[in-house]
Amino acid sequence: CCNPYLAFALLVESGLDGIEQGFSLRAQAGNELVPGEQLLPEDLLQATQAAESSALIARVLPESMRELYFHRKRAEAEAYLHGDVEAYDFAHYFPYY
Repeated sequence: CCNPYLAFALLVESGLDGIEQGFSLRAQAGNELVPGEQLLPEDLLQATQAAESSALIARVLPESMRELYFHRKRAEAEAYLHGDVEAYDFAHYFPYY
């Protein structure tokens, strides 16, 4: 489950970072990978690993929050990889919606 407050804070901060560093917008992506570009993570575990190595996230979120958040996301990813995804989603998210 995504925390909208964290997502929005990181989105705003990444935009401001791009402005401060003078990044230009890339052309709209097509079906072909541009040389030198990285592919997006394919699953939650890869996404968590990428986020853990992000300098932007390390700068924006306090260490205690990152440690707890990444710990929980790794556990969630492991449960997905080794279990019934529908049962996990139902047990962990259904009560909130």
